[in-house]
Amino acid sequence: MPEAVLWLLLTGEYPSQKQMDSFVKELNERGKLSPRVEQYISSLPEDMHPMTQFSMGVLACQPESIFARQYRDGLHKSKYWEYVFEDCMNVIAKNKRIAGLIFHNLYRQGKINDSDPNADYGADLASMMGFKGNKDVEDLL
Repeated sequence: MPEAVLWLLLTGEYPSQKQMDSFVKELNERGKLSPRVEQYISSLPEDMHPMTQFSMGVLACQPESIFARQYRDGLHKSKYWEYVFEDCMNVIAKNKRIAGLIFHNLYRQGKINDSDPNADYGADLASMMGFKGNKDVEDLL
């Protein structure tokens, strides 16, 4: 479970099941994209390289940056890390939706599946990509 590795990297401790469930829920909540960003990513040309699309998708989230908003409001340097941390967590959480949209843009037709708030990162991305229930793809992701 990628979330457990992220928890371990952030805290230096192994999470309890309760902590893990809460963390997965929080990341899934943070992973929502605005309709404007989703529409933008979906409008990118199919012949554009996926990593270029990914970079553009991440950059399209910048107007929602907590750090940028606080910085404009005169944030003191001693508090930078708090808002940078929040933005980093948001980018990590949004990555799977961005990747799912790009995969859909390049290889699938129709509407992308909604995020499952109870699924782990790999299972949720697999579902968004159209591989819901495929244990091999879920484990790979």
